[in-house]
Amino acid sequence: MSVGAFGILLVVGYASGQLVAALGNVIDLIYWKLWGGVPSTWIVGPRPKLLSSSQLSKLDEIARSELGLTCPPIKDQTAQQWYPISRQIYSFVETHRKPVRLDAFNGSYGMNRGLCASSWCYAAIIAAASPEHAAYAFFALAAGAIYLYRMHRFSVHYARELYVQFPTPAPAKGAKSKTKQVRAGL
Repeated sequence: MSVGAFGILLVVGYASGQLVAALGNVIDLIYWKLWGGVPSTWIVGPRPKLLSSSQLSKLDEIARSELGLTCPPIKDQTAQQWYPISRQIYSFVETHRKPVRLDAFNGSYGMNRGLCASSWCYAAIIAAASPEHAAYAFFALAAGAIYLYRMHRFSVHYARELYVQFPTPAPAKGAKSKTKQVRAGL
């Protein structure tokens, strides 16, 4: 392969990746609209999900005190009102807590969204270009559905972890974690 052909292949590959990512964004938008919003907003309104009533009360109290917010109680807010607050909570957790698990869930979410989009793109291309290979398209659609399910699960795990970490007190500076002390035999 010549250097010029490699350069063209590189540009086409990059552009294709951007198109698949855009399809992932569209899938994301439609999918969560069907579910009534992203899981980080499922804790608002009259029938909250993900957390117990005592966890919601504590989250409500700490959101006001730690973030200095003046806002209605969680149960009286809409998903649109709560969404920016959930982003602010993530910023707080990122700065004052240990966001490693959150970032892992978010990374797995994004990876599965991308795999879903690329599987469905592959299925569409195979179905259009080579109808005699429809079985491949079917398997790609099925794989995409599995990735969509996993995307959903990681998003729920992310939201639950965000709201469990936020009210948890930060470890004292220089303090060893209980887990490390047990492993060290202390």
